[in-house]
Amino acid sequence: MKKIVLICILWILVMSVQVTAQARPIMGYDLVTWGTSSAKVREAYNIPASVPLVVEKTDSNVKSLTQNNVSDSIKERLFLFNNDRLYRVWVSYKDINDSNHNNLKSALTNRFGIETDFDASSESQILNNIPVIQDYKKTTYGRYSPELVVELIYIIYFFNFQKDFMNLNGNNSLAVCYTWKKFRDEYQASRLGL
Repeated sequence: MKKIVLICILWILVMSVQVTAQARPIMGYDLVTWGTSSAKVREAYNIPASVPLVVEKTDSNVKSLTQNNVSDSIKERLFLFNNDRLYRVWVSYKDINDSNHNNLKSALTNRFGIETDFDASSESQILNNIPVIQDYKKTTYGRYSPELVVELIYIIYFFNFQKDFMNLNGNNSLAVCYTWKKFRDEYQASRLGL
């Protein structure tokens, strides 16, 4: 009898761990977890050795690895590493329009829960010697913070307030940024001596 009770308890424990694991997304990006080395990212995403690991100008400890023309919808993935530990991924999309922005927003809400922050602004600018309006929207999904913070960034340019859409030399952008926020924040604090 004790064996049956023990087996039942063990089965319940295993099932609860499995359900919990399925409810949370991977704590990283897609195929890799936070802290993965650049070599493992290259392997996971078939990025050839000919694609350089570039040292960032603002911080020599941070290096980036870019994967271009990923799919029909993804223009680029930018993997950022601090001391060869993955901590951020930028995914830029090709078709930049309201419909794709809304579709991405819906998909991210389904995967990461409701938005935890939203920032929007419109401002006049001169772009390529043309007066334009820049419309900026950033939606943040922080449900799994500090392990994972996801931001959807949508920047488009208009000729005027009637929203005559334009794309001057590819300046419009639709991107999702995945960040291992706890690691990034701790690193930034250590650089400031905090």
